[in-house]
Amino acid sequence: MPNRLLKSGICTSDTINLLTSNSEVFFYRLLTVVDDLGNMDARIPILKATCFPLKDNITVKQIKSWIIELESAKLIIRYESQNKKQYLSILKWDQRVRSHGKYPLPSDSNLLTSDSNVQLGVGVGVGVGVGVGLGKGKNTTPLALLSEYSVSNQTSSDWVSLRNKLKAPVTKTVLEIIKRESDKANISVEDALKLCIENSWRGFKAEWLLKSISGGSCPQINRHSIVTPSGKKIRDWRASEEGQDAMAVKMNLPAKPGEDYFQHKQRLFAKIKESNV
Repeated sequence: MPNRLLKSGICTSDTINLLTSNSEVFFYRLLTVVDDLGNMDARIPILKATCFPLKDNITVKQIKSWIIELESAKLIIRYESQNKKQYLSILKWDQRVRSHGKYPLPSDSNLLTSDSNVQLGVGVGVGVGVGVGLGKGKNTTPLALLSEYSVSNQTSSDWVSLRNKLKAPVTKTVLEIIKRESDKANISVEDALKLCIENSWRGFKAEWLLKSISGGSCPQINRHSIVTPSGKKIRDWRASEEGQDAMAVKMNLPAKPGEDYFQHKQRLFAKIKESNV
């Protein structure tokens, strides 16, 4: 299990201060057992065995009440997978990402409200505070934000990993800036993020592509425009799968069976360098 960092700000956090002592302990234990994306199986027996393996006196009723309290404090959300299994996700997750996660991802369509039954329980008549209802509040996890821009899970995970490596946050503001720039460059947000991943960019600017196309210099990368077999001009073949497919036709280098997007692109890079295209 990877190490998790706790910041000193928890000591002066109003949200944490309003938790009961037991719920606070439960929250800290959750932080140590969720996957690298902040998600966890929310079934009571799993939580009990994982978070309290040596405490036989912890009851189902207690864990249910702590879950509801953490939901009400907006520290976690619960959601369902397609097979109706429940999971939970830590909100405002800012730990280092080392893997793609073990569990299905939350989205606006599969969130549970705080009055939904906690799985493997017998009702949720546990009084917490004054009955604060969360409703379907927005999930602020990085992957949930990225899903709003139609970014695939693989690209999302890779980009979040890069942002963590660069010690850069993943916020709505950052993604709106990238969307604005990707619109200027006439590429998708996902393709812009792929460029960031390939080149370890902290940000993305349309001018980096436009300068290279017009013959200008971009200090970070050299770009190539290309025309598809159908006659469509692609500003930068490396910025989209369509452009990559066009370059593959030009270089007579189709993808191999089982080869993924990035593996194929690396072979194209090598072929281009060899041919001085």
